[in-house]
Amino acid sequence: MNGSLKDAGRGSMSAMNVGGLIVRRMAGAHVGKVIASGIGVIAGFVLAMAQVGMMLGWIETATLGITRAEADLWVVGVKTQAFDYGSPIPRQRLYQASPSFLS
Repeated sequence: MNGSLKDAGRGSMSAMNVGGLIVRRMAGAHVGKVIASGIGVIAGFVLAMAQVGMMLGWIETATLGITRAEADLWVVGVKTQAFDYGSPIPRQRLYQASPSFLS
């Protein structure tokens, strides 16, 4: 190894130290680029966490009606594909779904 890769008094440097030395030299020469890259990484992380937070909020909002219903039995119309767009159930059919423990 040449003299630039030797640490004074400690012999040759390990591969990890050599990598750190290269990074420090490059970062020292391009401080603006390093700062801009760091800001970009932090901004990307913040935006990703904001998206995760919004998704969790939307999931909670979407299930709030079902969570707070405290129902023992959930009855929906025939071929209902979503909670928001359920088809009406005729009143005479509602009594067919009453649970046996209420009788």
